[in-house]
Amino acid sequence: GGEVTPHQDSAFLYTDPPSVHGFWLSVHSAGLDNGCLWILPGSHHLPIFQRFVRDGTTGRPALKMEPHGKPEGTPLPTEGGVPVETEAGDLVILHGQVVH
Repeated sequence: GGEVTPHQDSAFLYTDPPSVHGFWLSVHSAGLDNGCLWILPGSHHLPIFQRFVRDGTTGRPALKMEPHGKPEGTPLPTEGGVPVETEAGDLVILHGQVVH
């Protein structure tokens, strides 16, 4: 895989009330040297910043991101992120609002 930009899983799998949890299985050991997962501690208390929704304006099935809970263009905070280094076989469970 390639680089994934910071996001909240609840943006892609929205429920009301929020109930999403992500499962990240480390197939290989992951550390600072090969691109481990990073999380922002305490970010599970943040609102969901955007939602992935159907876009009915294109005339064909399409999806787009739209603002949710914050003004459009508000970036997800990332300062203070910490690495989550894992060994092969480790499972990381993420609250849906955690920025990672």
